[in-house]
Amino acid sequence: MPSTFRIPKAEITGLYGAMVRMFAKRMLGGEMPDNAYVYFHHQQVLKSVMSFEGKVKKWDALDPMLKSYAQLGAPAVVELTQMVALENMRSRFNSAAGLQSQGYSDVCELPLAVPSNA
Repeated sequence: MPSTFRIPKAEITGLYGAMVRMFAKRMLGGEMPDNAYVYFHHQQVLKSVMSFEGKVKKWDALDPMLKSYAQLGAPAVVELTQMVALENMRSRFNSAAGLQSQGYSDVCELPLAVPSNA
């Protein structure tokens, strides 16, 4: 299903446009993602997003199998998104109701952060 652009496609031109096209060819098999046409309206934002995406690509603490859940088609993405939203809802409800931790997360064995003296 093709995208319905709410913001018209920008023409990807010039030297920076050529670089964006080369990046798409190398990283995405040559297909220009639809959001590139929108981001190209504001090239500073596009550069920032691409820089951030490059940094995200280097993250390695999360098990690759867990990352794959966000890439296993619509049903998996819907389920994963709903689980994140559900945990967010539970946390907000408990906080609004003044409820304290009952220790369920203690099994995660994550130490509390220690303030730095910097």
